[in-house]
Amino acid sequence: MRGLADELATAGKPIQDDELMSYIIHGLDQDYQTLVSALDARVTPVTLDELFAMLSNFDQRMAQYHGSGG
Repeated sequence: MRGLADELATAGKPIQDDELMSYIIHGLDQDYQTLVSALDARVTPVTLDELFAMLSNFDQRMAQYHGSGG
């Protein structure tokens, strides 16, 4: 996603981080509902890098869960 934002900026159509995060969050499926709820409950908003880290960690946990027969 960061690469797409960079390409848009290069083309003269920059997208702000908060707008990019909104597109990402609204594009997530039901599997990510707990993560989205946690983001909604935060007092301070996350940065784009924090969102990417949270998504990566969530994906790793889900892969471990499903890989362990859970």
